[in-house]
Amino acid sequence: MGKGGDYEREVCKQLSLWWTYHKRDDIFWRTAGSGARATTRMKKLMETHDSAGDVMALDPIGKPLTAQVLIEIKRGFGGMQVKSKSTGKKKKKGGKQLEILSLLDTNMKGRKHELVFWQWWDKAENERLLHNRNLVWIIFKRDRKEPCIAMSLFQFVRLTTGSNHVIDTIALANRKRKVTIVFSRLDAFLKCCKPKFLRKRTITRRKK
Repeated sequence: MGKGGDYEREVCKQLSLWWTYHKRDDIFWRTAGSGARATTRMKKLMETHDSAGDVMALDPIGKPLTAQVLIEIKRGFGGMQVKSKSTGKKKKKGGKQLEILSLLDTNMKGRKHELVFWQWWDKAENERLLHNRNLVWIIFKRDRKEPCIAMSLFQFVRLTTGSNHVIDTIALANRKRKVTIVFSRLDAFLKCCKPKFLRKRTITRRKK
């Protein structure tokens, strides 16, 4: 199993402990094929229960989360630089890079492809609409970095209002998508967001 699958299981355990206030680690688990089966069946107008995104609820007590939130989990995208033994020049090793500041200071004119994060976001939003979810969480861990979470500003404010914990965030507005995204450390967000809030109410999206 690759590091992506291992990290998905790690996040599922972390979410389970958060959801049950550290009583259980088996509430959530990774969906089969990271939700691909559910998407394929949905295109044929066939539903697949609780199988969208990368996280599903094994126990019914986790349904209030997965029924509202489509969760995508990403691992890697560090863009490590290595020095060639033959030429001495540095070159990129690995696949796509995720650089948060590039979302702000990159000139998009003339670019052939969207930045990696916006590819993730657009795909997750399409999945959200297809599977009738209200919210999107993108949880990611770059190589040698701390796990982070990204979501819309509206839901971030709704989920963390009233918390006594201090949390560092980066907010990024995108005119094309008419959305403002908040990035924060995953552990800090989970301290601020109380599971009981999501259990008791449905967080509807703000109309654009």
